[in-house]
Amino acid sequence: MKIKALLASLLFAASCSASATVAHTGLFNVTTPDLSFSGIVLATIHLDSRNDLTGNVFSQETLSSPWLTLTLDHVVFTGVSLMSSSPWGAPSDSDPSATGFKFSNVDPGNYYLVASGHLEEGGTLPGQAMLGASYTVGAVPEPQFYAMLMAGLGLIGFAARKVKR
Repeated sequence: MKIKALLASLLFAASCSASATVAHTGLFNVTTPDLSFSGIVLATIHLDSRNDLTGNVFSQETLSSPWLTLTLDHVVFTGVSLMSSSPWGAPSDSDPSATGFKFSNVDPGNYYLVASGHLEEGGTLPGQAMLGASYTVGAVPEPQFYAMLMAGLGLIGFAARKVKR
């Protein structure tokens, strides 16, 4: 029975990949006549190993202090992309929504999370938008990880069989 509990805990630990959640925000001034924007860099991301990036972009429509509240224009996102200076480029977004993104198996390197969209007027600060991104970086297990996991499970099975005899 102890062996089953040990195996279950090992499999659970193997299924949990290391990840970190990060959020970036910034105040942007949109000066185009149609209040559209593209190429706004929301985050700079450095990856040391192959990872998955999943998250969403968001906007904040009010700026508040104890004595003053200002409203910003409403933001409509039309897309999110990942840009890289790598000759291989960056992977495409597999999330169909305009505010969400999912990039799978992203190679190590430096990347820029870029948003596009437009503002809908109505704020007390015309042409101002507080944009941000929240994302999770999840490690993609390497094939050597699975080989070591299988070897370890084989050794545990061998030891358990030997104890039964």
